[in-house]
Amino acid sequence: MTTLALALLLAAANAPPTAPVAGDRVRIVEAPGGRPFTARVTDVLPGALVVRTDDRAAPRRLELSGVSRLEVSRGRHGHFGKGARVGLLIGAALGAALLAVTHEDEPPTDCTCDMFAPGFVAGALVVTGAVYGGLAGMAFRSDRWEAVPLPPGRTARVGPVLAAVPGGVRAGLSLRF
Repeated sequence: MTTLALALLLAAANAPPTAPVAGDRVRIVEAPGGRPFTARVTDVLPGALVVRTDDRAAPRRLELSGVSRLEVSRGRHGHFGKGARVGLLIGAALGAALLAVTHEDEPPTDCTCDMFAPGFVAGALVVTGAVYGGLAGMAFRSDRWEAVPLPPGRTARVGPVLAAVPGGVRAGLSLRF
């Protein structure tokens, strides 16, 4: 049973990206080097999308031939791991500062538990920083974007052309659409 669940999970992870449907959030770059913008798909037409950048904006028809990159939002996710790492580093820095401030050149002659207190507090700062950082990372959620392949031959490509000619070499640029 576990093997079947794992196989289904791997198949879902390796599934090809699906085209956007009405209601999807998309991130679009219209021209190579252009600024991306997000919108909600209101309709899917052959070779075009009808999108709305916000609820009050008028729908806009966007020809796919003018799009250089298209991504679809596949849900939101938190950043627990990243937040925990940042919190751990902050806690470690505070713990190291505490140990540096409370360091004694001569260890006390009487063996008491107090001599371990700065080390314990420093360790607690590291753990506390990691926990609070992870919780803060969970609070900041972001979209998980999936690139959607566009039909080939839709973007302009520039490439060098070198050809041998009698007495030399011809150089040029090739522009393909």
